[in-house]
Amino acid sequence: MLHIASVLSLLLAVSVKAAPGDDFNLNNFYLEEPSEGDTITGEELEDGYTDKYFYSSGDAMMFYVPTSGDETYPRCELREQCKAGSNDYNWDLSQGTHQLTATYEIGTSTTADYFIIAQIHSKDG
Repeated sequence: MLHIASVLSLLLAVSVKAAPGDDFNLNNFYLEEPSEGDTITGEELEDGYTDKYFYSSGDAMMFYVPTSGDETYPRCELREQCKAGSNDYNWDLSQGTHQLTATYEIGTSTTADYFIIAQIHSKDG
């Protein structure tokens, strides 16, 4: 049985939204958001950018993408850049070791038939 104080504490903890740049090094990344394709630079992410589409909760980065609307492929995309501010290429799969690790949870959706969780783009396609 939950007490009112416990419920209030839980609600307050869940509603706190921090900037992911406070907990993660996002200098070599940029963020594309579903709101008219807004693009946020790594510098802006490091300076504390956060909004309803992208925030931290505890030790996790949170992404929100509305699935109802006019967009065919709505997205909130965090893309790594080999060189901050340059989109010439992404990962060079012929050099080094590259890993993408994530734990995710998908909430309910009213219109999406499928979800793409992660993509890897290489220098040479």
